[in-house]
Amino acid sequence: MKKNMNKLLTATAVIYLLMFSMNLYGQASEPTTTAAWSDRPFSLGINTGFSGFQNLKESLIQYYGVTFGLETEYQKRFSKSMLNTALSFHFTPETNGKSDQSDTQEKYLQFRTSCLFRVKEFSGSWKLFAGPEISVSSLSRTNALLLNNSDYEMFEILLSAMFSAHGKIKNKHFRFDLGLGLLGFVAESNSFAYPYPQSLLENEEVEFGPGPPGLIKYGRVEALGKYLEFKTGITWKLNDRWHLGYFWNFTSYARVKNYPVAFATNLIQVNWLFGKKSSNQ
Repeated sequence: MKKNMNKLLTATAVIYLLMFSMNLYGQASEPTTTAAWSDRPFSLGINTGFSGFQNLKESLIQYYGVTFGLETEYQKRFSKSMLNTALSFHFTPETNGKSDQSDTQEKYLQFRTSCLFRVKEFSGSWKLFAGPEISVSSLSRTNALLLNNSDYEMFEILLSAMFSAHGKIKNKHFRFDLGLGLLGFVAESNSFAYPYPQSLLENEEVEFGPGPPGLIKYGRVEALGKYLEFKTGITWKLNDRWHLGYFWNFTSYARVKNYPVAFATNLIQVNWLFGKKSSNQ
């Protein structure tokens, strides 16, 4: 496992260097422009929506609740590429539908960065961008009604393929985003109280370990199949200061076959853009 972790960290570092190098090349070889989509480099967003979670290793019960979050983002654009970096945090009090109390609290922290390149320009104002995204995420849950398995942690480093289309619909600026996880390092906390089949325990297909920081050493490198992350979003540019968007994200991880952990969010987000506005249009 340690060897896999080292390989993933090395691959992540190489991808970061490639993204950074490609971005420097873009700065040197392309005149800096500001696309009509985004006039300012920084944004601060607040969001709310609906979140759901289920861990089949724990039970068949589904948890859901209203989530609240903050996000800050930096964007640098060139004539044929763009660099995005964002930090987001969500807090969700959840219930299982069998209790009137919000018995579970979920906290989710994510850092992500992407380097997208323009691959197609359609007739009119539409442009299609594509490229890699790297995200580092931490999920922490506490269920006050459980004596065992009351705490659950998940940590992930994920490489995704991102696609983004920018353009106009009836003179209104829109952005459509689509992302698919390709390869990641995933670690989750396990408990002796999880109801695994005896055959899995006898074949040592389950590892038990503590939460962070000891959690990370129990992680694995996973690709599509055991691990799936899919996300999409649409953003409407109200003006050069305000954006309104809807985002949907789904994650499923089955370290043990037929016992996945799955969670999803639906978010409405308002972004306030700030920073020096470029004079190049």
